[in-house]
Amino acid sequence: MPWVDYIDQMIFSTVWPIVVLVLMLVTYNVVTRVRPSSVFADSNKWIYGAFLLIFLVFASNSTLLFRYFSCITFDAKGDDPSKIKVLMADMSINCRSDRYQDTLIFAWTMVAIYPIGFPLFCFYVLYRHRRQLNPKVDVTAEHQELIRSSGNLFRVSSTRQMEIDIDQRSQDLELQRF
Repeated sequence: MPWVDYIDQMIFSTVWPIVVLVLMLVTYNVVTRVRPSSVFADSNKWIYGAFLLIFLVFASNSTLLFRYFSCITFDAKGDDPSKIKVLMADMSINCRSDRYQDTLIFAWTMVAIYPIGFPLFCFYVLYRHRRQLNPKVDVTAEHQELIRSSGNLFRVSSTRQMEIDIDQRSQDLELQRF
């Protein structure tokens, strides 16, 4: 089995969710064109799947990306200082090597996608569907009868009057049970 280092792990862990999300988007577009009345043409199910995938990989991949920038320098007498700066997460990787420098561009791109892009994407989708998530309800129209029937309860002139109203309402409720 070939040896996998931190850079390989970071590349694989950050790329596969993006590939899956793109495949989900392509599949959704194909389904909506071929069978628009299908159960799988419901965009809410696809959004739910995308949110679930993002939720599962967001924290671990963001941590992987930020750990990539943490290098440590060791003091070694007689050695060239350019050879002793290593990646803290995997000390077999030299932070001054060409491979690390080439992967640095990839890491910054993934930082733009994961810790910045995914929360912005989630905010955009939730903001766009805010009326479905939290619809405005006209409470006064829906509960107009309840408000009318309890109107006298809120117009109490004294504590004694309130006690009389409560007693009368409780007697009415007891009579309604039978």
